[in-house]
Order: sequence, then C-alpha cells, then structure tokens
Amino acid sequence: DAAEAEIKRIDRELDKLMKLILASDSDDAPTPMMKHMKELEARQKELKAFLQDAQEPPPLLHPNMAHH
Repeated sequence: DAAEAEIKRIDRELDKLMKLILASDSDDAPTPMMKHMKELEARQKELKAFLQDAQEPPPLLHPNMAHH
C-alpha cells in the first residue's frame, strides 16, 4: 500500500514539474527540475518493479471465519 501511495505522489510531482517546465519562458528546462524529474522517474520505476515482484499478502482472517 505504501509503494502504491508513493507512486501516486510521484505521479503528482512529475505532473507539477512538467507544468512548470512547459510554463517556463526559456526553451531549455532548468537543470535542477530535470534532475529532480529523472530521480522521481527512477524511483517510480523501482517501485513498480517492486510491486510486480511482490507477493499477495496473506488474508487477515481465515476464509471460513464467517461459518464459525
């Protein structure tokens, strides 16, 4: 859950950075913003790979608990 929440946060930050870059007057994006975007994209890829390899957590209750 934490990884999925962080991916959503990274998506929002990337969107904000892209809007800032598009709104800037200069033709080339400011270097710190581009560096931050690349770091966020790398972290996002890392988290998505983690989620693909993650196993489904065990159920908190036994599936037949309702019958008891």
